Amino acid sequence: MCENDESPFQVLAECREGYIGLCSCCGELNFVYKNLLLTFQEAEFHHFFEWWFDQCDRQHYHITLLNGKTHFFTGPVPNMFLVYTKDELEEIKHLYTEVKLALDARRIINVPS
Repeated sequence: MCENDESPFQVLAECREGYIGLCSCCGELNFVYKNLLLTFQEAEFHHFFEWWFDQCDRQHYHITLLNGKTHFFTGPVPNMFLVYTKDELEEIKHLYTEVKLALDARRIINVPS
């Protein structure tokens, strides 16, 4: 993620709670959802979301919390978890699908990242 405010940044998909954008300067994709920001190079981006969505279907990642969140994922440290509702996960899947199509289209028409 470039710290230069002048670097060209393009939002590829957005929803009420977040967006996924591309920094043309460094080629990083930023995934922002609520209070979470993750940055990736494109291969890492696809790998992460494929892993995440695969985990969504596994029963042992479902637990009902008092705030209505039902899907949880382990974080980078043992006592950190990311939790989401089914609707939030569907919104994130929709964002990812839009971005995947946008990146494929950019490749087809040879738009540099």
